[in-house]
Amino acid sequence: MDSSFIEALIHLDEPAKKILLDIARKSIEAAIKRLPISHITCNHSDLQEKQGAFVTLKTHGNLRGCIGRFVSDIPLYQLVSEIAISSATEDPRFEFSRIKPSELNHLEIEISVLSPLKLIQNPLDFELGKHGIFIKRGSQIG
Repeated sequence: MDSSFIEALIHLDEPAKKILLDIARKSIEAAIKRLPISHITCNHSDLQEKQGAFVTLKTHGNLRGCIGRFVSDIPLYQLVSEIAISSATEDPRFEFSRIKPSELNHLEIEISVLSPLKLIQNPLDFELGKHGIFIKRGSQIG
């Protein structure tokens, strides 16, 4: 499996990145193979933070799933496990073509860790290519 990591305005050291990718990979493999998902523990202090994240899955460059949360009420390492499984098994765009065990060796995992949301007063403060954007109007969010 190929893996990559994207950080958004936060810094994680290489061991933290490796831990998150390993958690995502093991969680996905267990879910796809319908194995019990083992209890995950993590002692890395940066991964105890409650931050949003997205997990994107691709096979041979083709999107196979992408699920995430802008904010989280659980530690980052637990969130990555949950959304990795959801990306592999619940993305509605792939309801009729879920990831198969035979794809696992070719599955590319990309984790995007989000910085905390910050309200901006001036839309010109938004930098395309640097910042993500979260818009809420009434009950519509995204």
